[in-house]
Amino acid sequence: QGVDVGEWVARRDHRVLPLHDLDRSKTWLTTEKDYARHRHDVPGDLDLRRVHLRLRWADDGGQIEALLEGLFQGEVDTREPGQ
Repeated sequence: QGVDVGEWVARRDHRVLPLHDLDRSKTWLTTEKDYARHRHDVPGDLDLRRVHLRLRWADDGGQIEALLEGLFQGEVDTREPGQ
């Protein structure tokens, strides 16, 4: 997206971003999901931008489709628990 990433800081998913502790002299990038979660708490002097991510499968998703198809081929047990 035209951004030169000079430093990479990875955070585990579903963690609160330490917005007030981030260096104001830098531009920070985050996923759309995390941006939506934190957008109301972003300090006005913090340059936090959202990045659109898209997953592309090398085989156009053939392997994952086959895996999912295999999962859905199983029989579904519709009996009540304990029967």
